[in-house]
Amino acid sequence: MVLVCVLLLLLSTFVSSLRPNILFLQCDEMDGRILDVSHPLSHVTSMPYLTRLASKGVIFDRAYAENPLCAPSRASTWTGRRTSSIRAWHNVKALATLIGNPNQPDPTCASIVGYGKDWCVEEGQLQKVNTSIRHWLEDVGYEVAMYGKMDTGGGICSHPNGFCYGSGYHDNGNWTNGGGGGCNGTDCKTYFPGDLLHSWGAAANISKPVFQPLEASNGWINLHNSKGGPHTRDWKDIDKCVKYLQTYRSGNNTQPFFLYCSVLDPHPPYFTNATWLSQVNDIVLNQTLANSRWQPVHLMHPSDRFQTESEGVPFSYDADLTYRLARAWHGQTAETDAMMGTVLEALAASEASNNTFILFTSDHGEMHLEHRHVEKQTHYEGSARVPMIISGPGVPQNKHVSNLVSLLDVFPTFIDIAGDTPPDWTDGYSLLSLANMTSHDARMRPDHVTAMATCETNNVGQFMIRQGKWKYIAYANHKEPHAFPPQLFDIETDPEESNSVASQHSELCEQLDQILRKEIDYPTVMNDIATAAYSWVHRWIDAYPNDAWRTLVKHAYRQFDDDDMAKFEKWLNSTL
Repeated sequence: MVLVCVLLLLLSTFVSSLRPNILFLQCDEMDGRILDVSHPLSHVTSMPYLTRLASKGVIFDRAYAENPLCAPSRASTWTGRRTSSIRAWHNVKALATLIGNPNQPDPTCASIVGYGKDWCVEEGQLQKVNTSIRHWLEDVGYEVAMYGKMDTGGGICSHPNGFCYGSGYHDNGNWTNGGGGGCNGTDCKTYFPGDLLHSWGAAANISKPVFQPLEASNGWINLHNSKGGPHTRDWKDIDKCVKYLQTYRSGNNTQPFFLYCSVLDPHPPYFTNATWLSQVNDIVLNQTLANSRWQPVHLMHPSDRFQTESEGVPFSYDADLTYRLARAWHGQTAETDAMMGTVLEALAASEASNNTFILFTSDHGEMHLEHRHVEKQTHYEGSARVPMIISGPGVPQNKHVSNLVSLLDVFPTFIDIAGDTPPDWTDGYSLLSLANMTSHDARMRPDHVTAMATCETNNVGQFMIRQGKWKYIAYANHKEPHAFPPQLFDIETDPEESNSVASQHSELCEQLDQILRKEIDYPTVMNDIATAAYSWVHRWIDAYPNDAWRTLVKHAYRQFDDDDMAKFEKWLNSTL
């Protein structure tokens, strides 16, 4: 018996040593079109490292976020399941219990006023998340190290080898006072619920700005920031990744490694400096901006109008503001390229260089004032598309793949690289077969991708399907399956998505809507979100004595007035 155990241990060690290493590089808020050589944006900024990575591997030119918002996108990516399935709807609700222990709440989830331990456990049991990229790879013998932004919840960050951050619960309870009792009546402005109230209370139809003005004195744009991008931790996390690779010695390791390096850039605020702006071609940038003039306000889709006001974006086109913001964001992408390049150079110099797969992507895109939007949270191409590159042993070089793919595909791809068969329950598909490589995933990939967005800047859910040249977007709340008219864009003839042709193709819209509903039952999703929102806000209000919550609501928005409070109270007293 002892001999058998020893042999099994030796076999397990041998199998582990045959598995390739995996380097997962991720940034935040990078518009996927910036690496698509067929798109004008790809000619604005010099990105030598990621361009070289693409030339040595496969680039997926039409990759989409399953949910164009940080926490839900990352929770979906790391579990291989749609956000509708795992109920990770927005930035204040990712994975609610520890993976592998559904009776133990995520600590941040449990700390939030109105959530609490019992609610998080109930949610975790509904989410039914039993594994993640980290847990699966650890189980098959990988040494896992993770540095930088995670933002998934579920305890994925809680391990001894790494320094990742991000709870999956923005405004994670820090807006309450030390005693947990909330506003003390004199300093309420300090203790506002921010993302929590915006996300859960969106159904109250309060369209007042939730962001600071773009042009405020402490605003979003700084082209002369001495430190470059605004997220100074990024370079520190990159240094940790480099150190990990420098200390790796293949002859002394029986385990393959999975190394996750994640940076927050090019996430707002839009800060950069001359070092990175020197890599931005202003002439080409201005040419791209000339093609993205805003529609007249009266022609805007109702969802766009509501979201624009919530984001605090001016309704009148401001050419200088648009140029400066886009220029800063492009400068941030140049710095992001340099950070990714630093890790890639460290890998090339390490003993792991010949046996390591590399996957680079972002969690979603960035609108940089296209369609009057900043940040993400829409299904327009700027927000919805992400860069996606794979390179490594046996991967074809300089290959472009036009098939529609999704961040849902990251989980099964890593399982496939590790030599395992991706499970049937994952909502994604391995990318290896599209890269003309042997794959353990024999499932037939669909000819479309779907996505959803339910966020703090809109009063309706947005649900998207892309099939061929068509992109269909449905807008729903919990009472109306189509709260606003759907949109249909022909991406080939209208890449700027300026002209919805839904009214001319009603039969096609119906067909796409049926496919979409089979994967994301969005009326049910919106009903679940509305029920949870209504319940949370009432529990949250009950935690504050003497109506102190009213001041918190007021300070969660700019320009909040009595009419807005009336809307909020009407929603509180309504019947779902």
